[in-house]
Amino acid sequence: MDNKHTLMMVLCCAIPIVAFAALWYFGLTNSYWIYAVMLLCPILHGLMMHKMSEKGSLGHSGAEKSKVLENK
Repeated sequence: MDNKHTLMMVLCCAIPIVAFAALWYFGLTNSYWIYAVMLLCPILHGLMMHKMSEKGSLGHSGAEKSKVLENK
């Protein structure tokens, strides 16, 4: 994994968590903001998957490992 991939994963996981914490801290738990933050999870996940496939990344398929082993 490269640093950009790791950063993207951390941001896409941390943004909803921080948003939920902020809503709880400011007492906005009985509002529509909670639903908006819940939608952040699948939206950011979709964005992350799109960005990974855009680069032609092999992801976690293990295909890179088999290519490395074939070259040895």
